[in-house]
Amino acid sequence: MGDVTIRISGRWLRRAVAGAIVLVVMVPVAVSAAGGVFTDDDDSVFEDNIEWLAAAGVTVGCNPPDNDNFCPDDNVRRGQMAAFMQRFAQYLGAEDGTPAQADNADTLDGMDSADFQPAVVPPGETIYGTIGTLDNFSGPSFEAMGNASLHIPAPVGLTDETVTVAGDSDDVGGYCTGTAEEPTAAPGHVCIYPYSEFNVASAAGYIWGSGDGTRWGFQLSVFSAGAGVVEFAGNWAYTAPLSMPAEVAKAAPTPGAGGD
Repeated sequence: MGDVTIRISGRWLRRAVAGAIVLVVMVPVAVSAAGGVFTDDDDSVFEDNIEWLAAAGVTVGCNPPDNDNFCPDDNVRRGQMAAFMQRFAQYLGAEDGTPAQADNADTLDGMDSADFQPAVVPPGETIYGTIGTLDNFSGPSFEAMGNASLHIPAPVGLTDETVTVAGDSDDVGGYCTGTAEEPTAAPGHVCIYPYSEFNVASAAGYIWGSGDGTRWGFQLSVFSAGAGVVEFAGNWAYTAPLSMPAEVAKAAPTPGAGGD
C-alpha cells in the first residue's frame, strides 16, 4: 500500500498515515478528492483523504506561504498533530472542547440537547424479560427480593399497582391473562409469570427507585412458606400505554424508522 511506516514506541508517524488515521477514526469512510489543492499527493494512495482534509480546513499545507504541498511522506510532529485535531474540532463545531448535541443544533431541525430524551417503548408495544430470587431462610415469612430492569424505558413511571405477579396476592385487576410460556400485560402494566417456585408463600410486584428511575425497573418480593431454600423464577412482560404524555411523544422515535 505504498510507503507506510508506523513506529509504535517512538513519537512519530508518517504524515500520510497520520492524516488517514484522523480521517478514518473521526469521519465517515466515504470521501472524495476536493479538487486538487496539493500538487505532491497525486501518486499517494491517500490522495482522496488528504484532499478531503484540505477542503475541511484540517490541513493548510506544509510549505508556506505557497502551501501547495502536503508533504505526504514527511513525519508528523506533535505540534502539527495538535493543529490537525484542533481544526477538526472546529469543523465539527466542537471548538470549545465539548462535542455536545447543542454544538450542532442547526443540523437537528432547530432542536438542542434539552429536547432529546431516551428512546421509549412505543405505544402499545410489549417487551419481555426474566426475574427471580433464591435464598435460604430459617423459617416462614422471610422476604426474598429480586430486581429487573426494562432494556428500553417506559414512557411513564411504573407504580406498585401496575407491577403484578400473576395468580398471586396482588393479581386483582385482571391485567395479567398470559402464561409463563406466553407472557402478556395490559397497557401500562408489568405482569410477572412464575415458571418455577419452591417454598413460596406469596409473591408480589413493586417499583424500585424513585422519580425517573421508575421508568426503568421493578421489584419482586417473595415470602417463604417455611424454613429452607426459597426459589422463584419467572418471565415478565411490559406493555406501554396506548398513548404518551406530550413531553414524551415529541421526542419518541417512530417504530421502524431508525437508521443504521
